[in-house]
Amino acid sequence: MKAWKALEASAAALFNGKRFWANSGERLDFEGAILGHAVRGQCKLVKTLSLEALTKLAEEKDVDVVCVKVRRGKGKYSPMLVVFTEENLQRLFDTISWMATEAPCASSAPSPTLKPNENTSPLPGGPPHSLGPTLQESFLANLNWSRGPFKG
Repeated sequence: MKAWKALEASAAALFNGKRFWANSGERLDFEGAILGHAVRGQCKLVKTLSLEALTKLAEEKDVDVVCVKVRRGKGKYSPMLVVFTEENLQRLFDTISWMATEAPCASSAPSPTLKPNENTSPLPGGPPHSLGPTLQESFLANLNWSRGPFKG
């Protein structure tokens, strides 16, 4: 399988979706969902990509997420970067938050509590964030991490 096609397939799988076939005429490469919220994205396999060019890709109409991978050469590993604009990520979290508060079948069992200093980030050391751990865990739990979040 070609590297660009594998990138598109990996991105689609990450969002539990499907890849658009290459000659579809679409600007988008895949479509998936997170907790029922449609996510459409574009993939780029590049040697270099400026921050300005990446920002323009992420701001395109109908693009919710951009998945980028650096082409380092045959046999050289490169992780896929998943890029949301702040607006798109906030819209996604707002949808998840609404679903969590409006769910008709919500469990009456108390949700587990976390210690104030407990790291809920999938990244070592964890970034500081203002999202509650339950919301962040809901988002990450729905992604397809079957191969692990840091494997390509």
